[in-house]
Amino acid sequence: MCSSDLTLYAISTCPRCLRVKNFLNDIKFDYDLVEIDLIPREERLAIVDRLRKYHPIVSFPVIESEEMMLVGTTIDEIKQVFGV
Repeated sequence: MCSSDLTLYAISTCPRCLRVKNFLNDIKFDYDLVEIDLIPREERLAIVDRLRKYHPIVSFPVIESEEMMLVGTTIDEIKQVFGV
């Protein structure tokens, strides 16, 4: 499965983020990974501010594409949205 415009925003120590990342890898989903806690502060704040425009409470992991955004997403949500 491929969706090159997909970005996963995650926290490197978050168990739910790790489960989602592993699931996407297991189904061979193509995505860009941004581990929000490992990037410079200014960049992190800019990303969180942008995400808040779409959802007032930012909860990780976040999956974003041009067409949609899943905030605080779970594997079940991913299966439902992407039909896997």
